[in-house]
Amino acid sequence: MTAPDLPVSVTPLAAILQRGRWRLRDLHADPNPALYVFTRGQGRVFVDGKTRGLTGPCYLYIPARATTRFAFPVQVFGTKLSFTPEIAEALPQTALLLRNPTGAVQADLAWMLARIEAEGRSGTEDASDAISACGRLLALEIARLHRQDGAPLWATSKSERLVAEFMGLIEADLAERPSNQPSVAGYAERLGITPTHLTRVCQSVAGTGASALLQDRVLSEARWRLADTPNPVHQIADALGYGSAAYFARSYGARMGQPPSADRLALRRG
Repeated sequence: MTAPDLPVSVTPLAAILQRGRWRLRDLHADPNPALYVFTRGQGRVFVDGKTRGLTGPCYLYIPARATTRFAFPVQVFGTKLSFTPEIAEALPQTALLLRNPTGAVQADLAWMLARIEAEGRSGTEDASDAISACGRLLALEIARLHRQDGAPLWATSKSERLVAEFMGLIEADLAERPSNQPSVAGYAERLGITPTHLTRVCQSVAGTGASALLQDRVLSEARWRLADTPNPVHQIADALGYGSAAYFARSYGARMGQPPSADRLALRRG
């Protein structure tokens, strides 16, 4: 495992799952782009309006701030590589799933991953520079594979693109500070469609309605902030657009099974 402040950080999936399966299962959006290397196991991933199956060995690239959710019914093995902004510029803006990679591609990617891990363990003065160089080479390879895949748009159908736009608006609001509690009606208006149509499309693409997707994303963001920041519950509620901490607590408890304060304690205990 490499340090998170290096140009490319490497984390085994087992270490992420040990901190809480919810970190992959809940709707989330990493601030930095990531490459998931799945070596064994199977599951499914939802990324910005598209759901696809995963069976190792395969490679999944996810751009920054892309709404993501994994489902792993069986044990899965692999690694997550996160890229800092200095390398992110060379990476694609849409996701890529590389199934059944050729032996040559697997060998090239495995070599780059091994070099990044080795430099991260070395602790030498120039380790960061070496990792940056390897990271840029890896980013170039991902961009090439993305172009060769022949489908630069991850969400290809009209419905998938609409859900991707919907999730993109949610992420933009979460990255900034929503002025008030976001609503499906408000997002539908911004998309130029009716709330009914947005709900119908989300149900067909994601298997759940627009309201449930919105609530799941906002409350999962709250869970991340409860687990990873010292911010008081009322500040988290306010930052996510809830006008009342009590209303936030009720909504959170109904979705997560216990109030935010109790869940924070449980999350930190692991």
